[in-house]
Amino acid sequence: MTFYCGMDLSARACHVCVIDEGLSLLVQQKVRHARSGMLRRSEPFKASLQIVVESTFHWSWLVDGLPEAGDDVCLAHPLGLTMITGAKVKTARRDALALAKLLKAGMIPKAYLYPKDTRPIRDCLRQRSRLVALRAAAYGSLRRLLRRHGRLGHSRHDIKEATSEGP
Repeated sequence: MTFYCGMDLSARACHVCVIDEGLSLLVQQKVRHARSGMLRRSEPFKASLQIVVESTFHWSWLVDGLPEAGDDVCLAHPLGLTMITGAKVKTARRDALALAKLLKAGMIPKAYLYPKDTRPIRDCLRQRSRLVALRAAAYGSLRRLLRRHGRLGHSRHDIKEATSEGP
């Protein structure tokens, strides 16, 4: 028999929900952020357990640790989870159950699981991209302000050469 586990991560804890093929609820519990506690909850079902974790900003410690313990883990992309994000009543308990049901139905939108050694490079590139966009927005805002007051011409490089004395 196959068992399906949905894990909904929050800031301080994780809701773990395990169902079987008949959608019977076997485990539904809030666990503190500790891999050992989560592994203990899933230990009786370990032989045929599939786990799904929603991709949040702090998923990596859990998704990296579960395969090391021999678990089959899937990372769910949050933009494809309209059943969860569009729900009127949203709790971690319900989200974990919904994740487990979606896993059983084979309807989990999978997120790309970056290799552990390339994640720092990805994070640096994302941050650099944000900073470049912020710099461009600041230059554009300042250029529009100075042009409104007649201090700059139409060249985009005029702002870099502007001084306090003016043109």
